[in-house]
Amino acid sequence: MTMENTQSQVRIQSDLSDLITTKKELRQGDSLACLLFNLVLEKVVRKAGIQTSGTIFCKSVQPPAYSDDIDIIARSRTALKEAFLSLETAAGEMGLRINEKKTKYLATKESKNQQKYFQIKNFNFEAVKSFTYLGSLINVNNDNSAKIKKRILMANKGFYELKRQFRSQFLSIKNKIKLYKTLIRQVLAYGSETWVLSKSDEAILGVFERKILRAIFGPTNDNGEWRIKYNELYTLYKESDIVTYIKIN
Repeated sequence: MTMENTQSQVRIQSDLSDLITTKKELRQGDSLACLLFNLVLEKVVRKAGIQTSGTIFCKSVQPPAYSDDIDIIARSRTALKEAFLSLETAAGEMGLRINEKKTKYLATKESKNQQKYFQIKNFNFEAVKSFTYLGSLINVNNDNSAKIKKRILMANKGFYELKRQFRSQFLSIKNKIKLYKTLIRQVLAYGSETWVLSKSDEAILGVFERKILRAIFGPTNDNGEWRIKYNELYTLYKESDIVTYIKIN
């Protein structure tokens, strides 16, 4: 067993701590941890009696869950409370506890007297207008523009970290494009399967991608004068633009 005769030490530079004997739970980073937790979580969801098949369009409660992130979607507060209490009871029987501070409540329709907390039994959950679930921004108005701007911000951080490589004369254009497609475009398009793009969304996505392509291909000499590339960018790129990529994937 993983727990039998298990001892660990903490290294800080060249110094080692005293031996630590593990008597409870798995070791930090143990490969079995995620697997065993998912098995326990599956047991909890089944024992709670929440129907997992189908979608929220044909039932009152939907409990999407990934690892230790659980999102209860409900058509009414009553249905939400019943589902939460069932889940909380089932989790308690398996030794799991709800983290009240990390749990948030979001209503899809704001009222003029928006409450600050949503109470269920002894729990007081903070009412928010938006929160991040599995890397995607969820908000009251289901505004895709806010999600897209956040993805652009995240991808932009990656661009600036790789800016030197994109402008390097020692790296081929082919490899620069690979860097963009694998390390930046994937961040930019994360969760795009759920996006409904407006014209303004498509425009800001295009502006961001062209900024990267200009860094990759550099300026062009036009009759002795250097200028940035415009319409010829995608002819040189020879790939679908970011909007087309999102729509076909």
